Amino acid sequence: MRTRASAPADGRAHYARSMGHPLPSVIGRYEVLRPLGAGGMGEVFLARGEDGRMAAVKVMREHIARHPQGLPRLRREIEALRRIQSPHVARILDYALDGAPAFVATRYVEGLTVEDVVARRGALGWGELRRLGVGLALALQSLQQVDVIHRDIKPSNVMLVDGEPVVIDLGIALVAGMTRMTYGVVGSPAFIAPEVQEGRTAERATDVYGWGVVMKFAATGGDDVPLPQEFAGVIEAALARDPAARPQAHELVERIESALGPDAVRESYRAALDRGEHGRAEALARQIDALAPEFPDAADGIRLLLDAARDARDRGALEQTERWYARGRELAAEHGARDLEGWALDGLAHCARRRDDHELAGRYSAEALGVGVQLGELAMQAWSLTHLGHWARSTGRLQRAIELYGRARDFAAEHGLRDVQGWAGDGLGGALLRDGQLDRAAEVFTETRDLALEIGYLELVAWSWDNLGNCALRKDDPAAAEPAYRESLEIARNTGNRTVEGWALINLARCRKALHDPSGAAELCAEAEPIARDLGNSEMLAEIEHVRRA
Repeated sequence: MRTRASAPADGRAHYARSMGHPLPSVIGRYEVLRPLGAGGMGEVFLARGEDGRMAAVKVMREHIARHPQGLPRLRREIEALRRIQSPHVARILDYALDGAPAFVATRYVEGLTVEDVVARRGALGWGELRRLGVGLALALQSLQQVDVIHRDIKPSNVMLVDGEPVVIDLGIALVAGMTRMTYGVVGSPAFIAPEVQEGRTAERATDVYGWGVVMKFAATGGDDVPLPQEFAGVIEAALARDPAARPQAHELVERIESALGPDAVRESYRAALDRGEHGRAEALARQIDALAPEFPDAADGIRLLLDAARDARDRGALEQTERWYARGRELAAEHGARDLEGWALDGLAHCARRRDDHELAGRYSAEALGVGVQLGELAMQAWSLTHLGHWARSTGRLQRAIELYGRARDFAAEHGLRDVQGWAGDGLGGALLRDGQLDRAAEVFTETRDLALEIGYLELVAWSWDNLGNCALRKDDPAAAEPAYRESLEIARNTGNRTVEGWALINLARCRKALHDPSGAAELCAEAEPIARDLGNSEMLAEIEHVRRA
């Protein structure tokens, strides 16, 4: 039998004596376990939801909860915050502003605040400061992507979980701006930005000031000692009195990472990719671009640059993708790395296709195929044939595309290149779908899905399900398409593939629209939008707007 973890009787009695009212047993749908803290804005409780998840439930004081001008904005900002899925921001799980009591429930983050860590151990070391600075800046970027300002970034509102920062107290901090006019400046003066102390409106730069406050506190231990040389410049810039003089959140990441040498850049970049931290990977890729000629092994630097280009390509960041592929091609030619030059050409073909310059894409793919034949690079040949299929399909040469994709699939199968075989099959199915051969397309997508399952290539499995949904939708059968899209969505979420997740959500929204469920479609679009913004994928954002207007 499950054990209840409610606060013991003596704990409840102590709470009642100290607070002047009894500890609540339930808040909304949450069972209260124990108090976590209290302040001018309200009280915070550790609680368990109906699904068993632990939450930090923040109950707002009545004068705040009933503030007539601020509540509509508070509701909008909380709804925006619910769309954030950053590991550096405590996710809002639930809220109720109209009931008694008004509360906001966020993911319970178990760890120590920066304030606690510094009190116990003193100032953080160089590596810890770098992780704190980068992670906290990424949190600010996530907030800015949904047009939210935290307004209360300080050492006690940043948790450290396995060394990574997580911003907390979102629900309470939001009300700070709307209460200052009536109740004065909220918070510790040492941590408040000058513009807020002077009664001006908080802005994005206000959170950057908070970043500087946290970093200075962590770097000095709260003592009046010099800042570490590596971080002094960026921290002092963040603490500039004039908000306009402070760096933007993405610039904070770049300036921290700029202190790294080639080996540290490589290590940090790989780690960022593994954790799906695309913002940090992007900043590091700029460093790789600058440092590539300085790598002890030039080919290693070029490979990292091409990796950065592929990551940018996956995020839909076309300008960066093209710039880094072009730079990789230039460096590869300079150092005689013919194989890497071929892969850079292959990447440039993708960029040209995305810009709808299909003839240029065809030329790049043909050049890459020539390099592959010259070097006997079988994988390069197979991929280039596949991409020539893309060129033919994009220029309306569907029969030529079907032929090229078929050649690529057969060539890849012959040489055991099963991943290329799968993607060539994906292209073949797409060409057949566009040609109106829906049954044959579904057959090819099913074969591709089964191959991908056999080799454990889950990304391709997810795309195959997505395409099977497209086949059904083309047959005007949204009820049959939905299960396929949901299979794609489940795999994407289990594997952390946000690109596939975004498209699956959009396609499910299209099904909901076709099934006359506009509210369901709107909810799915709302889920897809922060993913598209996080990835910087303009095509995905355009499709979301198209579905909303349909």
